[in-house]
Amino acid sequence: MSTVTLPQLSTATNVGWPSGTGSEYYDEEAERVSLLIDEGIKQEAQRRKETRKREVRVLLLGQAESGKSTLHKQFQLFYTSHTLERERPSWRAVVYLNIIRAVRTIVNGLEFEVAQSIDGPPDPDFPITKGIRDEIAAMITELKPLLEAEPALSSEMNGGLCGRASAYARSEDILNVRIQTLGVVEHALSVKQAGKDYTWRMYDVGGA
Repeated sequence: MSTVTLPQLSTATNVGWPSGTGSEYYDEEAERVSLLIDEGIKQEAQRRKETRKREVRVLLLGQAESGKSTLHKQFQLFYTSHTLERERPSWRAVVYLNIIRAVRTIVNGLEFEVAQSIDGPPDPDFPITKGIRDEIAAMITELKPLLEAEPALSSEMNGGLCGRASAYARSEDILNVRIQTLGVVEHALSVKQAGKDYTWRMYDVGGA
């Protein structure tokens, strides 16, 4: 019966492991990794410190409709107009909404005024007195500026935002729109001054 000889197992040193015990090797490796992590944390902290030096924080406070959002849009238009260009298509619907809201307010006011001036149902046989003539003349005088502005307004509507389906909101339209701010909205603007890049963080707080 033949005898089977097993191969001799190599030690850690023979297969290329570092000299010394295994625990010493792992301790050195753990220390090396720990030093790398600490160095990364220090570099990140230094980077954030440098970033904070070039960060300007602006808090916009005020009552509702006081122009806080308009101020932010003016900063955006002046310093980072390219970001406003990307947002321009989305402002179109807001401009239309503001126009509809303004027209609705005018119509509601006129309906209320007419309802207050009429005591009963209209009578086609009601005589037109001198007082009524004077009132009609006064109304014509008040409406004359609107009649004179009608051609210019018609041209603006036909050639401007409302007359072209593919038109984008103009800068003055974006500045003039009114939209309610809910809660706190943060806006970040990259501003370059004196050859250095700064980050302006504007916090728009919704008014009461």
